[in-house]
Amino acid sequence: MSSAASENGEVIRVILRAFQILRCFEDRSRRLGNREIAKCCSLPRSTVSRIMLTLARIGHVTYLRHEQKYTLSPHAVAFDPSPLVESCEAVPPTGAEGSERQPSANVRVTDDQFAI
Repeated sequence: MSSAASENGEVIRVILRAFQILRCFEDRSRRLGNREIAKCCSLPRSTVSRIMLTLARIGHVTYLRHEQKYTLSPHAVAFDPSPLVESCEAVPPTGAEGSERQPSANVRVTDDQFAI
């Protein structure tokens, strides 16, 4: 992302920070504490703590109390969009002759999370 976009207010900083934090868990089996996450992202520990609490409450990370660390939950947002991109490419554009628009992804919504 360009710094110009950030300076012009084109991004929402807390969302950017949440995704920065989730990138620390690219190895899905990785377990990290707030201090490690803060160091990885160069963010204040208080910011990391609030974002991790939110991510845990919506089901994207799991807090391992006995280790005092977090890990990605099975419901975490998927970072590889290629399956969705491939399915979207298979759908003919709206208005294409003889085509009916088919859904490209199923979305399941629960009280506190969503999955594609």
